[in-house]
Amino acid sequence: MSIQTQLTGFRLLQEIVSLVQQKRIDPIRPTRVLDLEELDAALRSTNKQDLIGKLLLRLPAGRNSLPIQPVPPNLEFRSDATYLIAGGLGGLGRATSNCMAEHGARHFVYLSRSAESSPMHESFFRELEAQDCSFQAISCDITSYESVSNALRQVTLPIAGVLQMAMVIQDRPFLSMSHEDWTTAIKPKVDGTWNLHSALQDAKIDLDFFVMFGSSSGAFGIPGQGNYAAGNSFQDAFVQYRHSLGLPASVLDIGVVSEVGYVSENKDMLDYFRTAGFPILTEGQVFETLHLSILQQYPAGEEKKTAATPKVDPGFTSRSQLTLGVRATKPMADATNRVLFKRDRKADIYRNIQAARMNSSMAGATRTGSGDEVAALMASLRDAADAESVLIRPETLKLLRREIGAFIYESMLQSIDEEEMEFGRSLMSLGVDSLVTIEVRSWIRRKLDVEVSTLEMLNGGTIENLGELVLERMKGRYAEKASG
Repeated sequence: MSIQTQLTGFRLLQEIVSLVQQKRIDPIRPTRVLDLEELDAALRSTNKQDLIGKLLLRLPAGRNSLPIQPVPPNLEFRSDATYLIAGGLGGLGRATSNCMAEHGARHFVYLSRSAESSPMHESFFRELEAQDCSFQAISCDITSYESVSNALRQVTLPIAGVLQMAMVIQDRPFLSMSHEDWTTAIKPKVDGTWNLHSALQDAKIDLDFFVMFGSSSGAFGIPGQGNYAAGNSFQDAFVQYRHSLGLPASVLDIGVVSEVGYVSENKDMLDYFRTAGFPILTEGQVFETLHLSILQQYPAGEEKKTAATPKVDPGFTSRSQLTLGVRATKPMADATNRVLFKRDRKADIYRNIQAARMNSSMAGATRTGSGDEVAALMASLRDAADAESVLIRPETLKLLRREIGAFIYESMLQSIDEEEMEFGRSLMSLGVDSLVTIEVRSWIRRKLDVEVSTLEMLNGGTIENLGELVLERMKGRYAEKASG
């Protein structure tokens, strides 16, 4: 701290003490006293008018009375073992390998029919080497037990974990599907998973994890993909089978991913899912769920060596089957909503949750202070001699960002607090489609009296960028008024 800063602070402190002694300023009132244990509930139930004054927190007598938020365990892979990835040379598999390398993995084995022969993989393998990783690319047909068993004999390091990512898409209407169409999509999921399991068991390889990459189609189905959905349903059930043997297992039923993987490489398919109301997942969300999946290789409360021991049956539950992307960006009653589970009775609970959120967001557009703050801002701009002085305040941008973000989330039937809003995430990955952008554009025109095109919104990228764009438009508009 510079001497000048210290002198300024000392002078301000003297001035404040003098004002208090002269009784020209008083302590902040009213004063509220809360037990620290009640703070979270109090903040959630407090409106903005209640925030005026001073809040004092009373510390508890003992430490154990306070809830403690556990720290998520770090994702760390072993550097002295290898990780076997079946079918992991596609976009999602390559991205997953890089994520594992960033968290300590140094050795990989890839099983694929084209592992050794395709020049497409050379740049990826060079990328692994640049990260100080070694790899074995073994040509293998995982639908053949002999091929898998032979591949395992070629692995030079102990295998610590397995990712089963093999898949083949062979879409056909069910009544037009030939037996070959059926088996083409089924075999990598069913035969491939069974052969990996059997060959690893026969080789007496003890694993830390066995993760299968499935699809939400296994739970809800996709028209024209009866074969693929059946293969994914098998993997969902296979988790329970391995658990019954006391072996680690989990499955990720992944929805639509925008950045990597099969759907991201097919623009027409990605556009269909987006306009149909499917939430679009990010690469980071998949990795976070993979981390959780690796941690949850056994049923809740059961350890590795006792996983086969039966307990009181609470009904079918499985923390080792994780499904990503089970929500809709459009109301379920919307005719253009074509999410997989729209007519599935298993998703009735989601309809209830969505209805509750709609009621919450409609109850005035009663979000405390929301319309009032925007209206107050516009009134101050109309009354101010210098509107620019209002618009350059940092709190103005914060207000615009918060209110635009709140409207976007409410348009997607998500009623969340400001702290949960992802201002830096792209609008498309949030699930904002053309219908939502039209609503947002209309809201900006009606509430803030400026024009923003739907193309500008999507190109702007994030809620943060959209707030900045709206602020610049407002500055330009009021500058024109001042000069006119």
